[in-house]
Amino acid sequence: MKKLFLFFISCALFFAAQAQLGKPIFRLNTPMHTQSIYRISTDVAAKYSLTVSADKTAKLWDNKTGNLLRTFRPPIGQGNEGTLYAGSLSPDGKIAAVSGLTSKYGVNNNIYLFDTATGKLLQRLGGIETTVLDLEFSADGMYLAAALNKGKGINIYKRLGSSGFSKLKNLSGYTDQALDIAFDRSGRLVTVCYDSKVRLYNKKFELLKQIDRHGGKVFSVAFSADGEKVAVAYRNSRTIDVFSGKTLEFLYKPVLDGLNKRCLFYALAFSSYDNSLYAGGSSSDIQKGEVRFTIRKWANEGQGAYIDKHIAKNAVLKINALPDGRIVFAGNYPEWGKLDKNLKLIYYKTAEINAFTNS
Repeated sequence: MKKLFLFFISCALFFAAQAQLGKPIFRLNTPMHTQSIYRISTDVAAKYSLTVSADKTAKLWDNKTGNLLRTFRPPIGQGNEGTLYAGSLSPDGKIAAVSGLTSKYGVNNNIYLFDTATGKLLQRLGGIETTVLDLEFSADGMYLAAALNKGKGINIYKRLGSSGFSKLKNLSGYTDQALDIAFDRSGRLVTVCYDSKVRLYNKKFELLKQIDRHGGKVFSVAFSADGEKVAVAYRNSRTIDVFSGKTLEFLYKPVLDGLNKRCLFYALAFSSYDNSLYAGGSSSDIQKGEVRFTIRKWANEGQGAYIDKHIAKNAVLKINALPDGRIVFAGNYPEWGKLDKNLKLIYYKTAEINAFTNS
């Protein structure tokens, strides 16, 4: 049985407008997350992966080896206060942005920006009136977009040189929670929301096009590498739709043969390496007597043949495609791992299981 060393983790006191609890809270210091991993993000060079979890920590990993490099610990409180739902690495890998339910009553939330090299807190973006559900940096690193709960839309923050990021604007008109956002290489932004809308913005964050999916709770979204296509999936429908990345005109649906009827897709990613489309979610299969959840890869951006990998122990929540054709994924178990272009497992990380009886 592995030995775990229990030590005291004190909530950091940040000298800002919102006071944080100064009372220490006991936490297990495990190398791996102990609850669901909601997001995984990589830098452009795929040197690092950042994971954020319901266990109230974010972790930075070496993408080549899968080894843990650093754990980030934003301020936390009792109950759900401190749960992290959103995280993104800057394109150069120097900044880790994390957020979620970061206040006691779900209002006046914060985004925390950490230096990945030192672990130092660089900046706190406060005053957010609801939970942050997703974070994404633009390809040039100049903007940070935050998807918000309760119809509060999308906050856009702009980098102001050495002084950090400052709120530029809020994209309004949303009537439900915005679940997922994505930038393309040119700086355009696409968002999906439970109000059934898919919204496309130009690089000045002006609305270009909006389509209504007529009751579909749009859950996940991804731009193709060239920005010519947008794939979306739904929380209440076993469907993936691919649209034009310029007009949001419907193009096609990837083949879903062989997946169970209750399958939902929580993760989508296009690969620039071979123009493939990846998807993962709740679809499962029995492998050697155990349930394993599926990642599917389609050729030709979802229009070609597919291969499946039954790998995860619970729902796959996020997939990132790497420049060399490999992917990293994260899931609900908690777990994360790396697969090659043929979906062969390179490494796999999961929660430590320990028995403390009779010890």
